Amino acid sequence: MFKIIRYIIIFIIIMVCLFLLKKSGFSFESIISGEKKDSIDIYKQIEDKDLVGVLNSTSSSSTTVKSYIKEVTNEKPKAKISIDGIIYYTNLEREKVGLKPLVKNVSLSNSASQKVDDMFNKQYFEHVSPDGKTVADLVNTTGYKYQIVGENLALGIFYNDKDLVLAWMNSPLHKENILNPKYTDIGIAVGINEYKNQKQWIAVQHFGKPRPVCTEIDTVTQDNIDKEKVILESEERELQKMAGIIESDPSQNTVDRAYLNNYNTMVNNYNDRLNKLRETINAFNKTIVDYNACVKK
Repeated sequence: MFKIIRYIIIFIIIMVCLFLLKKSGFSFESIISGEKKDSIDIYKQIEDKDLVGVLNSTSSSSTTVKSYIKEVTNEKPKAKISIDGIIYYTNLEREKVGLKPLVKNVSLSNSASQKVDDMFNKQYFEHVSPDGKTVADLVNTTGYKYQIVGENLALGIFYNDKDLVLAWMNSPLHKENILNPKYTDIGIAVGINEYKNQKQWIAVQHFGKPRPVCTEIDTVTQDNIDKEKVILESEERELQKMAGIIESDPSQNTVDRAYLNNYNTMVNNYNDRLNKLRETINAFNKTIVDYNACVKK
């Protein structure tokens, strides 16, 4: 009987806590993006569709207070909510499990800043904007070429940087982003403004790993290979016709010596060009193998 009463009391306490948490206005969102297939160019399989653009910093209204990246130091940040503080406590959590600290990245901070502005301006709190843009779309506009990207969102009235990061760490998906060993870079943006008729903080973390710098495939060589194939195929058809005429006249009554010499010369030239083409194709294929191995690092 006492056990039943105890369970009822625990259940009531949990429900009250959930009600108070919801009433306080805290909200969190996270997104984990796997390795984006079209961001890793497997040559001849996936076409590079990444956008390369300039930094496009969106302006905010005069009532929006936004923190931008500053140098991160080992000292404990004093600001209530700050870029430095969020990076500091995020890296502190990574260091606890033996992971390398994330490095601040201007491009990722720019995409995070766009996300903060967009959510305040359009009054939504989701990873996908009303016009269908995701973290990948925002990052692409900054020119950051990535292998993997991710996003953490937070909305509410936060006490300080430490509590904000701790709240993310208490959420499995947010924690997975923060402790993802694949990420090397981070961008942060925070702002306070009116959201649904209440003054709220919005914080955005953008995580990423840049695509390695690889020697691009020589498209000129590929074009030359394709052109040479067409020429040799045409010559092969011509040689087959000539061979048919020669074979149809084994006694060589109608085929003179000049015709035979011309045929043999054409055959020798064809074979020489074919062997060179094979060498070119082998070398070209090696560059493809090296490129694919590079982008998968």
